[in-house]
Amino acid sequence: MQVELSKQKIGEIKNKIRKFEAIFSEKRYLESLGPPITIFGRENEAEKIMKFLHPAKDGFSFPFVSVYGKSGTGKSTVVKFICDNMTDVFSYCFVNLRRTDTHFGCANLILESLDGEQVKSSAGINTAINNIEKQIEETLIRDKKSNFILILDEFDVIFSDKRRKGSDFVYKLLTLIETLRSKGYWLCLVAISNSRLADFPLEERIRSRIDECDVYFPPYTSKDVVQILRKRAEKAFVDKVDDDVLRKCANLSSAENGDCRYALQLLLKTAEITNGPISVSDVKNAYSQLKKDYPEEIIKTVTPHQKVILLAMARMRMLYEEEVFSTKEIFNEYGNILHPSKRLEYRRIFDLLNELENLGIIASVKRSEGRYGYHKFYRLLVPHHAVGYMVSKNWDAHQNAIVAEKKSWERAEEEARFEALRQSEKQHQH
Repeated sequence: MQVELSKQKIGEIKNKIRKFEAIFSEKRYLESLGPPITIFGRENEAEKIMKFLHPAKDGFSFPFVSVYGKSGTGKSTVVKFICDNMTDVFSYCFVNLRRTDTHFGCANLILESLDGEQVKSSAGINTAINNIEKQIEETLIRDKKSNFILILDEFDVIFSDKRRKGSDFVYKLLTLIETLRSKGYWLCLVAISNSRLADFPLEERIRSRIDECDVYFPPYTSKDVVQILRKRAEKAFVDKVDDDVLRKCANLSSAENGDCRYALQLLLKTAEITNGPISVSDVKNAYSQLKKDYPEEIIKTVTPHQKVILLAMARMRMLYEEEVFSTKEIFNEYGNILHPSKRLEYRRIFDLLNELENLGIIASVKRSEGRYGYHKFYRLLVPHHAVGYMVSKNWDAHQNAIVAEKKSWERAEEEARFEALRQSEKQHQH
């Protein structure tokens, strides 16, 4: 039955929303991008980062710092929090590279974040890098400082460019550091990613010029998540949220992957579905609903090459009607989808599979291959048809092609059986 959308109905909806919003004082504190109040469980990591970032007496700073760990472990939040509180010793700029998938796009995003004008593609990437140098230099002159921190979040995007090698862009950044040093300025690049900088496919000429300055962020413990939720809830809600509710949210997020953002999302979802004081049973209901939506939200954030890997796994699941596949099988199918010039190396695919496993989208199991030892096999944790639609606009075409290929196999098998039967009859006649 259709309901007419009248002014009266609009008024009723507005009153309903106002009633719901009345439980919040500052809802923004339940967003993953909400302002951090206090940093919990990251004192050791923060101290390591500060040691790397704090300039020496002569101004020296490390050229590259790699901050890595699973999604939702506080990497970006902690780095920004530190830099916000160290502006007396250096200037800094934070750039999220997820908004692009090319080197030129990365350079323009950095320029934009430095309040510079973006460069047209016809000008070339070297022009963009030169302009980045000028913007950093102007910023340091304005701030009367000699040290600059350039934070590149989602650093793995640099290795997703389908036309250029990630090493080439990193080399340009190293050259930028050296050029600024010749002018008396110290630039430190902080790469934030799920993987360690040394694990990326870097050429030896790059590796030899980068110091081992790594800071690993392990998943939050349940206790850490409870503390974070408690502080956020104090700011977000009008009334105090029961600790049992916070512990339930923390335990469920820790059981998933230690992702604090998931815990915040779960608490917000719980508040949205309850009509009175939030209870533990409300958390369980919200968790069930969130489980249906969460994979899609996660898959939206993965790199283009990870989406191709998931597409390859979805295709194989439908084509071969098998549950698990080896790294080599996934790599081969990935190669069938992409042009040879756009493919990543086998080792990098292995790393990306591990990242997808950390995100809870796929799972692995080790199997014995006899004298060849143990090998990893992967399976999708999300229905393959759902994954197909999430990662490819052309999934319907992929499905049609797979159905046609299976029919072709069936025809070939039927013809082979018929030919075998015909040959058998011939032998009997003779």
